[in-house]
Amino acid sequence: MTGTPCLRLRDLSFSYPDGQPALAGVSCDVAEGETVALIGPNGAGKSTLMLHLNGILRGAGTVEVCALPLNEKNLREIRRLVGLVFEDPNDQLFMPTVFDDVAFGALNLGLPESEARARTEAALQAVGMSAFAHRPPYHLSLGQRKRVALATVLVMDCRLLALDDPTGGLDPAGREDFLALLASLPQTMFLATHDLEMVWDMCDRVVLMEKGQVVTQGETRVVLSEEGLLRDHGLRLPPQARV
Repeated sequence: MTGTPCLRLRDLSFSYPDGQPALAGVSCDVAEGETVALIGPNGAGKSTLMLHLNGILRGAGTVEVCALPLNEKNLREIRRLVGLVFEDPNDQLFMPTVFDDVAFGALNLGLPESEARARTEAALQAVGMSAFAHRPPYHLSLGQRKRVALATVLVMDCRLLALDDPTGGLDPAGREDFLALLASLPQTMFLATHDLEMVWDMCDRVVLMEKGQVVTQGETRVVLSEEGLLRDHGLRLPPQARV
């Protein structure tokens, strides 16, 4: 990795209340402007790691975002800087209309109503959902709801997009459209995913996890070309690597 870290994790460990260990000494960096994939089999700890990036979960070790350590003093600012988008957009959308859902974050920052409205309109335009502003989110397709969930963090002017399984559940056309949207955004990205075709096409580097630990990390086309390594961790070569 080159460049200034937008995200820095050092020796991050976490166990759930029942004693089940989920993370065991995870260390990795994401440089400003990079798109990095977090891959691994189910149960590797990917989603648990994502929930540490803005303090929803708090384990032992160090989390730094844009050089700010994650602590009580910096928590509010880090939650603005890290745009965490859940796998299921229904976990993120709870207001009567699309506009209200996206505006919620801007208003929660304490912005004047006029600025919050302007930011909301800009975020909806950025994800192609302006025409749906006054629709109830539950009337939208999955792909549309994923776009609205993305807008709810873009409105906060986040620096790091942390997306958990961004293409999960989408049909081929919806997947292609959503990936084109992500590729158009300027933010640094950290993506937890099983979609290795997406990783090959979009990501600069890969972090491979299993059983709460980092197995390896490196340039995407190096890691994803190691068929034996991927097979050992329940993954398959993306089709592009077979050409």
